[in-house]
Amino acid sequence: MKSSKQLKLATWHTVTTLMLTLSACSIESSAPLVISRGKEGGLEGTKNKAALVTENIKPSPDGSASAILTNEQIKNQCERPVKDFLHSTLNAGVFKSNCSLCHKPDGAAKNSGLVFIGIDADKLYESVTLRLSSVSAEDSLLLKKPTLKLPHAGGLVLEDGSVGLADLSKLSAMHVAARACIDKATVEKNGLATTTAPLPISVPPSTAVSPAMHISPDLGARDIQLLENEQFKASVERLVHVTLDVSALPKPGKSNHLSNESSRLLVQNSLHMQELLRLATMAASKAPIAQLFNCTVDIDNCVKNLLPDFLGKAFRRGALPEERDHFFQVYMTAKASKSSHQFGLRAVLQEVLISPHFIYRTESADSSARPASLTEQELANRLSYALKGTPPDVNLQNAVANHSLLTDAGIEAQVSRLLLDPQTANRFSKFVFEWLGIDRLNLSSKSAALLTGLPETLQASMVKEADMLVKRILIEQQRPLQDLFLSNVTYIDESLANHYGISGVSGPEFRAVSLASTARLGILTTGAVLAANAKESGRSPMSRGSYVIDHLLCQRFPTAFGNPAMELPHDSTGTKSLRERFGEVQAIPSCKGCHDMLTIGFAFERFDVLGKQVDLSVISSKETAADFKRAGMASLDVADAADFSRKIVRHSELHRCYVSQVYRFLTGRDVGKSDVPFVDTLLDGFLANKQSTGWLIGKIVVSDKFKKTVPFEETIP
Repeated sequence: MKSSKQLKLATWHTVTTLMLTLSACSIESSAPLVISRGKEGGLEGTKNKAALVTENIKPSPDGSASAILTNEQIKNQCERPVKDFLHSTLNAGVFKSNCSLCHKPDGAAKNSGLVFIGIDADKLYESVTLRLSSVSAEDSLLLKKPTLKLPHAGGLVLEDGSVGLADLSKLSAMHVAARACIDKATVEKNGLATTTAPLPISVPPSTAVSPAMHISPDLGARDIQLLENEQFKASVERLVHVTLDVSALPKPGKSNHLSNESSRLLVQNSLHMQELLRLATMAASKAPIAQLFNCTVDIDNCVKNLLPDFLGKAFRRGALPEERDHFFQVYMTAKASKSSHQFGLRAVLQEVLISPHFIYRTESADSSARPASLTEQELANRLSYALKGTPPDVNLQNAVANHSLLTDAGIEAQVSRLLLDPQTANRFSKFVFEWLGIDRLNLSSKSAALLTGLPETLQASMVKEADMLVKRILIEQQRPLQDLFLSNVTYIDESLANHYGISGVSGPEFRAVSLASTARLGILTTGAVLAANAKESGRSPMSRGSYVIDHLLCQRFPTAFGNPAMELPHDSTGTKSLRERFGEVQAIPSCKGCHDMLTIGFAFERFDVLGKQVDLSVISSKETAADFKRAGMASLDVADAADFSRKIVRHSELHRCYVSQVYRFLTGRDVGKSDVPFVDTLLDGFLANKQSTGWLIGKIVVSDKFKKTVPFEETIP
């Protein structure tokens, strides 16, 4: 999790660089803007179908332009020292520290995404640097986890003063320097200044990071939160009626498997900034100006009068007089430069769409009290972005105008309405996909031999099946959570029916089919869940066991359990089953703690890594018998995957995990110490109200936890 210091630095750098870039740019009405170096070293707009810089200036030590480099060349030059150090020094260090015992493609830590061996150099670099902070070396996950400043399943691996820790610290510092190098070169190549006063954006002070497994410190990071990529797309479309492709925007890091944790939603670097600028420029060049500003006579005064309403919609609050004056001046200056009022208005659109007040959501920034009540408009913004992922619609804006959001009944009425909106169903399905790990599905990563003969549409069919189950059961029909796991009906097309061995289904249309004659039951036995949480090939009991612990129960391996063994005991006779060999590991005292939990993954062994059912002659019922034991938690003893589904829905930790994840999803932050009593109350109510997701959402959004900002600092003992 990024500290507030990182947030402040990243926000300052992003906002000032964005605005500096923008102030130097102009936009043609007939084509997206290209930024290029002018005759005097400045920037100028040119007509070209390319969207951004295609030729870049490499600054020499004295600051003059010495060579022309592409973006990729700048990136490669700045990152080269980090890569060299990683391959020459660090790789040997991690071997000495035994990191690679777990962090390899088939290792115990495979699901973490951090892999040291068995991959090529580029993938190694990407895998390692994703765990490094680009702003503060001390905040890198690669340092915090092996030193137990954050939970680490492998326990304490690097002690203070160790060579391995020194090497990792050096790598982290080099990565920060590399990012700074890229940012500096990117700014200087475009002839931009690099110093200016920061904009007055409220940023919370730093907070401690808790080592607790499912509780995090309370952060005030919600005061500013970057729009998620799809929220940015929806906001642009609502404002200027242009649909953008946002797939090139970087994806945020995850916290507890969710991608909307507010302190991780930041503009990450200059390349991220450039892509936002490119998208803003494209939207400004394509926007229907006459529709947005219907001015035919006395055009300048008309624009001046329409600006406050337009800016209010863009910034999702009332526009300030100085903002109107500023953007009117932008319009007049750009208009004069091209003798075109349309050009002036497109310049306004470009700057608005890259403004920090558009790309970020800000809440109660002028209030020093914590917690601070949101304004009605801020509450409408939060409610709409949380549920639909879009700016507030007309109905919500009317609720702001008539003050109906001041009452719980008024908020609940809006929730009931929004739950019927297809955009809410889409967003909630995305949340469930992240919670259940379905978003990781990638059939192309499986062994090539297994993919031979499979239809190219199989993955899309798997995704649609899971999506239909989630939407119909939890949102459209408002059925209990347990029905998602116990449904004996699913929705498939011909390709998925063939994959599942279900007859009588032909064509691409999805239809409801019974699972009565199969070993499947509910969402956990869909191809999407089974394939997403399995290895590339072979059998995956430990991967799936880890999935149950981490995703379904929101648990972590206690550090006291020590480091995992990576080799199974030798089978000299060659007659023992995989289940029997793991049983020997489970009997070892030092391994028992983890394997008492992990062996639950054997319940899913009737399904291969593609989610295809395996015949009982290959995997016997003895192989699928599994159990789960952990002190202080209810144990499980199951016969197979369907039996697991029937029993997990009665497990209190599944209920707590789901309630906590919905809370994280709606509030955009982790569960903090002060949140625990409220989550406990939610859990009791959720169970008393037939595990209703609609009830749960309603209770969260009418609470002060949703309607107010959070305290700046709370630490957990």
